[in-house]
Amino acid sequence: MAKETSPTPAMLSFGEVDKSFVQYNLYQAPIKFMGKDTRYKAILREGQLVAIVGKTYKLFPNEMAIEIAKDVAAKLGAVPFREDNVMYNKRSTRVFASYILPECEEVIGNDTVHPGFTIQNSIDATLAFSCSGFTYRTVCKNGVMVGFKRLSTVYHKHTGGLEVEKEKVEKMVESVLKDTENVLKAYAVMAQEKLTEEIAKSIAKLSKPLRPPYIKVEKGELVGFDQTKTLWEVYNDITAAIWHNTKFDIDGKVGRFGLLHRLIPLPRV
Repeated sequence: MAKETSPTPAMLSFGEVDKSFVQYNLYQAPIKFMGKDTRYKAILREGQLVAIVGKTYKLFPNEMAIEIAKDVAAKLGAVPFREDNVMYNKRSTRVFASYILPECEEVIGNDTVHPGFTIQNSIDATLAFSCSGFTYRTVCKNGVMVGFKRLSTVYHKHTGGLEVEKEKVEKMVESVLKDTENVLKAYAVMAQEKLTEEIAKSIAKLSKPLRPPYIKVEKGELVGFDQTKTLWEVYNDITAAIWHNTKFDIDGKVGRFGLLHRLIPLPRV
């Protein structure tokens, strides 16, 4: 029986390097094994490997996503929700740029909430060029990302890089903003509903830093909760704990927002 051998660096090589995005210090190179093409390519940034992806993966630089976000925001009258509205994950491979509509607001309880949107993207195939709804609560200055709409279908490859159909991006962002208006309506419903034992049991599963103090837990089990609290108050307490926790990068925040929306589903309106 022939002895199996592990691939050695000498067996692996790169094909011709694609320099379409050299201005962003991004490169793509097909991966070869023993001189033969594989179905994969490497994405490199400043000489460092970012990811190994399928050859059909279409790289879209984060810088391009940010510029499109700025253009769309200007067209729709949206503004950055704060000065540093562009956020990266720890590896700087994923980006989130969030904007709000300053003239559009909803007063819910004692809070003023603005609808908005987030354009997001990655260079490591972990996140599509996409758009999410975004709501910003001015009292505690915390944002929440809701929903997801893929924008990957509005660009195509051409010689020298990518061409983006900005009009289609604008229409998709407008669609997300309409969905976000419904989110604000759902918030208004939550402000009228009280915390139930069923939801309190779900929230009891959260880690202590995210769990409101009026939800009492012992040995992982719910032992008491404040029945006077509205779902809106509970939702806000948790979103604030997520947003302002400095231990979470933007990936950590987005993941926990997703968990929260499973524990406290937004009412259908």
